[in-house]
Amino acid sequence: MILKPSPLKGQKKFKRIFKEGIRLKAENIVLYFNPVYDFPLKYAVIVESKFGKAIERNKIKRQARAIIRTHSLFFLPYFGNLLIYFQRGFNLNFFEMHNLLIKKFMELRKCLKNLQ
Repeated sequence: MILKPSPLKGQKKFKRIFKEGIRLKAENIVLYFNPVYDFPLKYAVIVESKFGKAIERNKIKRQARAIIRTHSLFFLPYFGNLLIYFQRGFNLNFFEMHNLLIKKFMELRKCLKNLQ
């Protein structure tokens, strides 16, 4: 069985993530995770509209989604809703963003283990 994450949809779910979710900050990236036991993992990527041109915003979203899809096994025992918010000053290339998100995923996993 392939565990393929799916996109997060619905205003109620977004509000719940912001209100009840675990929040981790890094360099101009904020990670929100709400350990609601939905199957499979649901995710969303948000980039500020004042970030730059649409080409840059879409490229960051596409790269972040690829990272989430390839590393969704970090969340294997935990399912829920994941939201990644890129703020205006973000200027990392793909490999730096990849390493930063992996570190944050591991940190989030430690937080979830402590909650149990």
